[in-house]
Amino acid sequence: MKNITTTPPATDFYLRGTSIATAGLRVDREARVIRGITVLQAGRVNDNRELTIDGKTLAQVLQIGNTTTKGLKARWTHPNMSSDGLGTFLGRWFEFRMSADNQSVLADLHLSELAFAKPDPDLGMSRGEWLLRMADGEDDTFGVSLAPRTMDTKAMESEVDSEGVQPYRVLALAAIDIVDEPAATRGGLFGGQLSLADAPLAATKVLDQMFATATREVVEQRAKAFLSRYLDTRFGGAKPVELVQQKRPLGPATAAELSTIATNAGLDQSFAQQWASDNLTTLQAKAAICDMVLAKRRGESTGEHGSNTEKFRAEFRSQRATLATLGITDEESYIRSRVRDERDGLFI
Repeated sequence: MKNITTTPPATDFYLRGTSIATAGLRVDREARVIRGITVLQAGRVNDNRELTIDGKTLAQVLQIGNTTTKGLKARWTHPNMSSDGLGTFLGRWFEFRMSADNQSVLADLHLSELAFAKPDPDLGMSRGEWLLRMADGEDDTFGVSLAPRTMDTKAMESEVDSEGVQPYRVLALAAIDIVDEPAATRGGLFGGQLSLADAPLAATKVLDQMFATATREVVEQRAKAFLSRYLDTRFGGAKPVELVQQKRPLGPATAAELSTIATNAGLDQSFAQQWASDNLTTLQAKAAICDMVLAKRRGESTGEHGSNTEKFRAEFRSQRATLATLGITDEESYIRSRVRDERDGLFI
């Protein structure tokens, strides 16, 4: 990048920031105030000027903004060679403050009654009304720009970096004006900032736009799915179901749990009723089903125990679906268990 040896003209120091006004808390129509507008943000400017905004720049603008008791002037665009800015007054800026991340300067725009006095022929409404409407939903389409009165050019030239980039140094501001293309902020809405106070409002607007015609059930399912993914991403995946179940105190299963077990095994609900009468736990009920499955096949046992491997393999495969409902899915483990049971005399 080229080295800078001279300071650009004063008009080159106009810096444009993105409006962060939004509905509800940010736009107060009754008071005619747009709160929390980003007037300046740290970083390189967005155009081709070799300028950057740093912490010192932010501190300068913050101090200048809060020095005047009358508030800094706000105008409808910058004056140019064909217009001196007379008749463009909109209101005044107050409450200059730093953003939560200390990367931006925010301020509140108090619109004057004069901004609503007459309609602008190009807008079809007053400029004040136009600003309130645009701030209430289209705030990413325009922004604000600093209009310096006095620049500290000596400091800028002395602090230029090795790439020829100068830090923006301002001693006094003439106004902060409404413009169409910001140069000193990024991120659109809120200039990348979202306060805790506005978070519920922002979330509501997003949900309303994404699920405008969806039912309550659909919105609830989608919201829960998002929350689950967010928690897994931030804190790690949920614990396996098996680990959660191990922590459950042993005791008789509920009627609903026993009914589900019977249904999954393809059994009549009378089995569930009997298990409930016997005060079985879920594990005992599943063991009872396993006994039933094995008893159905035990009459087919022939020859020596060691020769029954294929018989037990066929037994497992024929009852695969039922055994799976009991958590028995490993074929070889099942065969070994059956051979051991027969060897120990559990079956005759």
